[in-house]
Amino acid sequence: MYFEGRFDRAVDVIAIGFGDAGAVAAMTAHDDGAEVLILEKQHEDARRPNSRFSGGLFISPSDVDAAEHYMKQLYRINDDLFETDPALIRTWAEETSQNAQWLTQQGGACHMFHDRGEHRHLEGYDSIQLYKPDMNEHPNGSGHTGWGWGLFKFLSDKVNERGVQVMYGARAKWLLTDAAGAVIGVQVHHGGRLVNIGASKGVLRGWSATFPSPVIRAAVRSTSGGSRAPKVSRCSTAT
Repeated sequence: MYFEGRFDRAVDVIAIGFGDAGAVAAMTAHDDGAEVLILEKQHEDARRPNSRFSGGLFISPSDVDAAEHYMKQLYRINDDLFETDPALIRTWAEETSQNAQWLTQQGGACHMFHDRGEHRHLEGYDSIQLYKPDMNEHPNGSGHTGWGWGLFKFLSDKVNERGVQVMYGARAKWLLTDAAGAVIGVQVHHGGRLVNIGASKGVLRGWSATFPSPVIRAAVRSTSGGSRAPKVSRCSTAT
């Protein structure tokens, strides 16, 4: 939605959603020096994102080139046309290959859950490795650790340790744009009224689970000298 008024507040980066993807996006932007605000539509005392109930498994390929080739075969329509931009497939392979290492660097733990891709007739399937997080014992008394709940708690704790701001009960209504179409903020329903929040460096929409992020760091840095956010970044990986 085109917006030319005054913001009720402004930050560097807005992350929409406080599941695993939003948490990682917020952590990455914060660690690169940005002032971050997470918008979460659920209330703090009743927060139950999908991440909490997921399996929590994530892909971390062992070979970037082989993983790229594998995924291109899945998304190829013909010799010249792909369902997904090949450049995005390459970025996916490069970024997800760092997932297991990134989680460990943050103080987490994981182990390989499966060492092959689903489609074994495709070249590169043996580069697709699936990992299971191993942090935090589930509160149901089963003795199980990790899975979706364990990863969700780990990432939530890391966000809280960083002091990242979270606006609970804030339902995003519109992305706010300037006359050129650049995203400059988000309008949310919060506390019974509409609130316009500016984002000088970017708006990140997160769903599914995502890890590292030179991609997020690059988005934050690319606008470090400007006052407008050029685009919305979407953060997600397979789980």
